[in-house]
Amino acid sequence: LKGRKTLAGRKEITCCAFHPDGETFCTGGEDKVLRIWRVADGECVRELRGHKGIIQGCSFQTGSGRILVSVEGNTVFGSDNALRLWDLESYLAEPIAVLKGHKKRVNACAFNTIRSTI
Repeated sequence: LKGRKTLAGRKEITCCAFHPDGETFCTGGEDKVLRIWRVADGECVRELRGHKGIIQGCSFQTGSGRILVSVEGNTVFGSDNALRLWDLESYLAEPIAVLKGHKKRVNACAFNTIRSTI
C-alpha cells in the first residue's frame, strides 16, 4: 500500500495475518467475517463466513499458505469456541473443517512452522 489505507465500514478488527507470499493478508473481527485483502491496493478480494462469534485469531499455513485457520472465542454471544479451516485454493464458501472441543474462550491460533500443525 502506498501511504495509508483505512479498512472503512467494518466493525472492530481483532486479528490480522499476512500470507507467506506477502501479497495478501487476512483480517477478522467483531462482524464474524474473515476478509482477504490485496496488499498492493488494499482491496478486499474475498470474504469467508461461518463463525458464530467474534473472530479472535487467524493464521496462514506455513509455506504454501493454502490453508487458513481461524478461531472464535466469546462465551457471551453464542460462540462455539471452534477453529475453522479454510482451503483458499477452492471456491467453497464454507470451512473445510470445524474443530470443536474447547470449553472456554480461545484467544489465538497459529500454524507450527516446522510441521504445518495447528
